[in-house]
Amino acid sequence: MTKIEDHKLYVLNRNYLWANMLLEHLNSFDSELDENDEEIQKKKSFQRFDIEFYLYLSLWYSLLYVVVEGWEHLKLYDKNVNKLLQSENTDLLRRYRNATFHYQELNDDPRVIRVMGDPEINHWANQLHVAFGIYFKEIFGSHVEKSLYPKHLNQLYIDTSLDEMLELMQSWTSQYTNKTKLTCPNCKKITVIRIGTMSPKSYTSRCCSVLLRPIKDECCVFCSYGDVKCFKKQLKISK
Repeated sequence: MTKIEDHKLYVLNRNYLWANMLLEHLNSFDSELDENDEEIQKKKSFQRFDIEFYLYLSLWYSLLYVVVEGWEHLKLYDKNVNKLLQSENTDLLRRYRNATFHYQELNDDPRVIRVMGDPEINHWANQLHVAFGIYFKEIFGSHVEKSLYPKHLNQLYIDTSLDEMLELMQSWTSQYTNKTKLTCPNCKKITVIRIGTMSPKSYTSRCCSVLLRPIKDECCVFCSYGDVKCFKKQLKISK
């Protein structure tokens, strides 16, 4: 590898570290909101939480695609990364990035709505994030502070599908249910959907395409309109 090629890879690694910092903020913010929502909501409005949550989510998704863009531009190869990039989610992530960083007149841009709250896409994005982390840490781990990389870079996570992850989560607590019957408040139709690890702050109703938001005092769409609480709430109940 030439010095120029090495420098380009280092810059791409920096972009990845930026994305990782955003993901850490997203995870810590989501955990804080979930654990102390009543106390925190006394200080800040739920609207502010909603904006902050999607700020971190949108910037993480967008920077993750910047890494994808650089990866493809430099013609890099890694078995895990390249396999994940074959997914149609890669183009959905590109479209989401474009919608994030270009002015949109509508609040419910379809490029954003298609990705928001989708547990399959979120799981795939986390898998891709871990795969990038393993690759970059192996190359730059001796030159870059290790704490800047994700704490858990596990090949097992990359190889675990969302369905397998849901089964694993169900083994953590006998009370965990991985599906919920979501009742649309607009048309009253019921849709059965899977519950992932996220507590979605928005969800597009499959029956009438209405954008659902959490009701007051509830952390997410599942807890607002479903007959089963989100994964984090279920874990709390089981303890």
